[in-house]
Amino acid sequence: MNEDLPYEQQMMPILKNYDKLVEENRELKSERKALEKAVLSTRAMVKRELNVETSKLISEYENKEKKLMNKYENKERKLITEYKDKKKTLITIYENRDKKRLKENQKLKDSVERLEKKITTEKRFMRQELSDEAKFAMNTFKNREKKIAWIKTTLEKYLVSIGVELPEFTTVTNVVNLVVENQPPISKN
Repeated sequence: MNEDLPYEQQMMPILKNYDKLVEENRELKSERKALEKAVLSTRAMVKRELNVETSKLISEYENKEKKLMNKYENKERKLITEYKDKKKTLITIYENRDKKRLKENQKLKDSVERLEKKITTEKRFMRQELSDEAKFAMNTFKNREKKIAWIKTTLEKYLVSIGVELPEFTTVTNVVNLVVENQPPISKN
């Protein structure tokens, strides 16, 4: 400090400087408050924007999720409906086939019964229409068969008695040939 100058004069430049500094300090504080308000309002605005964007994204996601769920539920319902319809159709087809088969079987049974009745009535008429000559011919044929069977058995007994071994299955012609082959030679006296 300078001692030649009075104290007030010496303090004057310091006070001016102090006043100036106080004024700058006020301006800086007000500037700081303005910046803080700006930062807070910017933060609030950004926060609001983020909240809005987030809520938009969430609602978009939820809408997409709902759409997908609805889409898959509709597909599932559609598939279930198609399955039920196909099942009903198949059941109906098989029931109709069974009904048709039953009807066809019944028709076949009816036609077989009609044919059997027709055959029995025709047999009856044929038997009635047989004349006496046809009956005589039938009786003659039966008698002839009996006589041929008697001849065959008699010749077989003869062949067995002379010791000839007979084959398992023989006809009248075979038996006669065996008799001719095994007959003793005829003496010429």
